[in-house]
Amino acid sequence: MKLGAKVILIGVLLTTAASADAATYYVCTTGCNETGDGTEGRPWQTMAAVESGSSEGDTIVVTDVHESLFAGQWPSGRIYRSQGVTRHGITWTFDDYYNIGRFVNGDWWVKIPDGEDVKITRIEPEVGVVPYTETKETATQGYIWWDDAEECWNFTRDPGVYGEGQEFWRRYDEDPLGVYNWWRWDSDEREHYKDTRLRYPVTMEIETDNIMTAGMIKPTTARRRANWVSGWFEMDGDELHGKPHSVRQHIINGTMKNPLPLYPDGNGGWEARQGFETRLRTLAWGIGTSYDIDLNVAAGVDEHSPLVMASPSSLVTMTSMLPNHNHYFTEDGAVLTVLLHDAFDHLPEGVGPEDCFRPGYCGHDKTVRFTKYDLDYSRLANLPHPATSFNKESYEDRFERTWFETYGGHGVRKLHPRNNMPDYGGTMMRYTAHAALILNLDYPQAEKEFLMIRLVQTGLDFYSMANPSGEGVPP
Repeated sequence: MKLGAKVILIGVLLTTAASADAATYYVCTTGCNETGDGTEGRPWQTMAAVESGSSEGDTIVVTDVHESLFAGQWPSGRIYRSQGVTRHGITWTFDDYYNIGRFVNGDWWVKIPDGEDVKITRIEPEVGVVPYTETKETATQGYIWWDDAEECWNFTRDPGVYGEGQEFWRRYDEDPLGVYNWWRWDSDEREHYKDTRLRYPVTMEIETDNIMTAGMIKPTTARRRANWVSGWFEMDGDELHGKPHSVRQHIINGTMKNPLPLYPDGNGGWEARQGFETRLRTLAWGIGTSYDIDLNVAAGVDEHSPLVMASPSSLVTMTSMLPNHNHYFTEDGAVLTVLLHDAFDHLPEGVGPEDCFRPGYCGHDKTVRFTKYDLDYSRLANLPHPATSFNKESYEDRFERTWFETYGGHGVRKLHPRNNMPDYGGTMMRYTAHAALILNLDYPQAEKEFLMIRLVQTGLDFYSMANPSGEGVPP
């Protein structure tokens, strides 16, 4: 036998031996570390038992999807299989057991078996419908007065508080304290606003003694100080983007697949749309709704009508905040990345999936390109600590969860999950700048790693939003 043939035979024998040595163990929250042995009938209860009782190359079957199992650290080098994953209170349930794992930032991935697909039978919290009862928690300061020429009440925001050029609203009946029929008005677009029949549920607090039970005495000269405590808009009609929809109800808890910053508007242009929340009236300035029910891929999903994932994708799920905060409509958000069976085959020896950065959630390109070993800490300045500096741990907390940005407009702030990130762009920039400054201080590299990974992952996500490769979206 030639030397080459001997080497090949030895390699085959070693591979076969290694495969024979690999074992399969089971873990679930109802198991027991003391009496369990990791078998299907006597599973372990925690990942600590998995780490001490299994070896690299073993398969670990997670038989229930519970936050207590999925929140902690998992031993590396194992092959994990589960019928679902959960993160930040959001759970994706599958129709069968699939290979799963974590990226370096803690987000989950699931692999599509070769030549098959992944079927998602449930996404929790489930898509729901709630009555239209939400209101803002704070008031808008302004003035109210009667316009004799137009025979209507006017309300405008206080330019001393909000700046010049403030929009105003009109009401064409006797009672300014009623809850409906305040019309947003603009001299340049008055007919547009009138045609959309935009109406605001309102509680008006007016600083005057001239309030009567059935109405208010009409002042003809002076404006009266008023606070406008407003709910979100209602629009007459039963269609949104040409699709039947009740404006008297809200659809909550949405999931989008590979969200894009802009979508074709059907007229050769582009517009911002989302499938998370019907309460968000717009992703940018202007009137209208950004919600498109076709973009909510979780709607109608169950075991009889699963969400079939046959290609690499990102699922972004957000839970709705009820009742909404003044600046937030969503409370939690998480990403599940669906990958091909060979997504990590290119990794060099000694580098595992748990070392990889997650592909950005926008667009269809889900190539796993970067690992934590690609981070170049030599580019950091390592400046000496000033007498007072930012608390590193607090900024690690601020970037621990994924920051979601699917469009650059002002209105998207209300889609920022409250438990994940700030709502306001200025605050986001300030946190990012402070985190970057912390990384340039002279902490040991090991102490910088957590924040460095989270900040870089945020940058990769925002880059995917700004440049969703191959989607044809304008810059």
